[in-house]
Amino acid sequence: MVSPDRRHAKRACRVLTADSQDAPSDLSPPHQTALCRRDWASLMAGPAGLVAECALSNDIADYIRFRATCRPWRACCPDPRSSSISDRRFHPRRWIMLPSASKARNSRRCFLNVYTGQRIQVLLPEPQGYHIIDPIIEGLLVVCKNDTHTVQLLNPLTGQLTDFPHAKTMLVPCKSTTNTTDSRVKYQRVQSGGLADDSTLALLCDIVSTFAVARPGDKEWTQLMGPDYYMLLALPFAGRLYCISDKNIMVVETDEADQKPQLVVVAELKLEGAFCVVQRLLVPSV
Repeated sequence: MVSPDRRHAKRACRVLTADSQDAPSDLSPPHQTALCRRDWASLMAGPAGLVAECALSNDIADYIRFRATCRPWRACCPDPRSSSISDRRFHPRRWIMLPSASKARNSRRCFLNVYTGQRIQVLLPEPQGYHIIDPIIEGLLVVCKNDTHTVQLLNPLTGQLTDFPHAKTMLVPCKSTTNTTDSRVKYQRVQSGGLADDSTLALLCDIVSTFAVARPGDKEWTQLMGPDYYMLLALPFAGRLYCISDKNIMVVETDEADQKPQLVVVAELKLEGAFCVVQRLLVPSV
């Protein structure tokens, strides 16, 4: 007499055999598996474009990897290097540049994804031709060319460079005879800043000395700081750039295309020089 367990085992074997004849499985012969393979490189532009959009909505690094897979996929996706700085879809806002482990200046730097913890090595332009004046602004690097002192905004993941006016027009007039303009530009450092809109870059340099804005194509930087207050911090939030002085909180208004950007007070504030309070009011956005 056949036990119930053996009857169930035989029944399961018959069902598996029947199903295998109707549909291919991982246990199918090699010639059947080959028929089920897909040539993903021949994926039409429509579906490939949708996949690219999903990758871009997650992270620009995923989008770059998708484009690098094969030539057909690259052909159906816009090249981020050909876009303008105003297209924020291609900004690597989740990435920050880590300090260099060695003192030697090299063009390969490590970047960290603050969401996932992933690290990647990025090849930057040759360090002999420029110096970094700010490590990161919404995922972008602010660099200055050593020969012309032109300020540039660099997308480290796409390699795109956007020119802004030269740094000399950002400096406050100085009567010192020991510090030349070139040396002041070389040691100029950005304390904070960001994009006030899709194309207006605002930088706060040397703690409280200079707050300047410019757009691509401008001949010089426009200083927005007034004589009766000190700017302490400038941070982007929800697509706008907010600034804190020792007297109030302001926002950079750039609504009118034919007018210069201006600071508009949104809240009164008296810090009385307590810079630590500023750090509790605004936090950098990623």
